Amino acid sequence: MASIAEHDALLRAVRRRRFSVRLWVLALVMLLASGLAACGGGTKAPSPSPTATSTTGPGPTAALAYCAAADKLKASVNALTGLNANSGLAGVQTAVNNVKTSLNEFQTAANGQFSPQVNQLRTALDNAENTLKAASANPTSGNLTAVGTSLAGVVTAFTSLQSAVSTRCG
Repeated sequence: MASIAEHDALLRAVRRRRFSVRLWVLALVMLLASGLAACGGGTKAPSPSPTATSTTGPGPTAALAYCAAADKLKASVNALTGLNANSGLAGVQTAVNNVKTSLNEFQTAANGQFSPQVNQLRTALDNAENTLKAASANPTSGNLTAVGTSLAGVVTAFTSLQSAVSTRCG
């Protein structure tokens, strides 16, 4: 049977590890928030523009559909970057899943447009999922740093897609 001193030492070690994981998650959230802040301001209301109604692009209804889906995608990325340290890795995973769902909806609405940017974001999200799995299984500082790096890649890929979409959605 373990002595009280051994039990206390074990308890302190567990608390330090929990604090360390929370600290890394907080740092990750702050990194993502600063990356998204660099993306630009608020959303612009989609409106039919000459580009959206031209004969080379989608009709106004299709453009409005993917503009609305782009707004939803942006909201899901904002939710990902707005997480706090109490969200933990499970909260980050849920937010990544929500971004993937919104990306699927955007891809359907965009009907093949923006494929390079969509593929780049999908690859970044897959990478984020893989690093999250590794960090969940073994929350070392190296794995948590990899999560932060992969989520920064998600923000970068989203920024590229948002830039392309903004030329059509206003």
